Amino acid sequence: VWELLGAVPEQELLALATALANQEPLGLLEATRGLLERGREPSAVLQGLASLLRDLVQLLQHSLRPQDYLARLGDGEFALLLVDMDREEALALAERLRQAVSRIPGAHSQSEFALHISGGLTSLASADLGIEPLLNRADRALALAKGNGRNQIASLFDHP
Repeated sequence: VWELLGAVPEQELLALATALANQEPLGLLEATRGLLERGREPSAVLQGLASLLRDLVQLLQHSLRPQDYLARLGDGEFALLLVDMDREEALALAERLRQAVSRIPGAHSQSEFALHISGGLTSLASADLGIEPLLNRADRALALAKGNGRNQIASLFDHP
């Protein structure tokens, strides 16, 4: 998000959105001042973010099934749980999402910046006693994708 919106850190965007949602005038003034100090127009930043989020939500609504889950893990990091989907289908879906996201225009339509996804794909192994081994494998697969040049999906499976 921060490269798309002119180097506006996610915490500043969240502060602005929270102040707006909670109708906190002082918080809104402080968040707005921070953006203006960076040379950013707060309303343009919010419009760009809203447009970007709308496009991402629409893409996911059309791509995922009702039984699938999407969760935010951290800054720019999300987990997608695909229920009852085999590896080939999961890899194909991940690749379709990666390609579709790269076609979403950034917050600034005149910018040549393109969105991208680096993804780590794994599956639940019979030896997994909890979610931690699964998330660790997915994180290692993500590191492979990023290490191989980003904007790609890497997979790491613990069993055949």
